[in-house]
Amino acid sequence: MQYVGVGRRLVAAFVDGLIVFFGFGFAIAALMGRATTLPDGSVEFHLDGGPALLLLGLGLAYFVVLEATFGATLGKLLVGVRVRTTNGNPIGWMASLARNLLRVVDVCFVCVGAILIWTSACRQRLGDRAARTVVVQPS
Repeated sequence: MQYVGVGRRLVAAFVDGLIVFFGFGFAIAALMGRATTLPDGSVEFHLDGGPALLLLGLGLAYFVVLEATFGATLGKLLVGVRVRTTNGNPIGWMASLARNLLRVVDVCFVCVGAILIWTSACRQRLGDRAARTVVVQPS
């Protein structure tokens, strides 16, 4: 297996972040009347409280469901990587949930994920280590 380092994973995370934040965020804001059109024609939205928690829940579901069912999020598919078990098999629901719950550590402490990937022989961040998963380039 060819393990994937920080660069491609960061690009995939950026794409997924755009999908979750702007795609889901704008949809939630529009449905809840929290989106506004400014005089210059641009649109902004504001989420707090329940709608913000809904966005966090949908974001977690996005990662868990796509990785458990397809082995990759849309960002990972775009850069050509997949999530697998350390044996090379597709991951299941529990592994997907475990690795994505620990994504919070990577988001809150940005360098922690990168340092763990750089220092791991299998290029694993904390969530990967806990779930016994790896991010690989398919053969």
